[in-house]
Amino acid sequence: MFYPSAIEEAKAHEAFGEKAWLTPYLLGPPEGHAQMRPVLEGMGAINLGGSEWGAVYAKVPIKLDQNEIEIAISKIRECAEKSGIDATLIDIDATPDVETSKFFTVWQGD
Repeated sequence: MFYPSAIEEAKAHEAFGEKAWLTPYLLGPPEGHAQMRPVLEGMGAINLGGSEWGAVYAKVPIKLDQNEIEIAISKIRECAEKSGIDATLIDIDATPDVETSKFFTVWQGD
């Protein structure tokens, strides 16, 4: 389910500017992550390590724009499905720091 209110919350929060980081939680086998990597790199993603443990918490730079975020989420989810990767949770983060960034959940699957 897509949560457009998360984008509005991010826009209103002092930790965010015009840009943010889309953070899909990607879980699955290393080969699936290897298939996804070129797509994520093409989107400018960073933090692509961890596939050997089955979990990648990529950070994709994005404008805080609902249309751009929806397009990026669709692209990530489509690629994940084709690659056998679970992408049932996607956040928007204020910074790429995985430990201290303010975030809001923008998409969550079943």
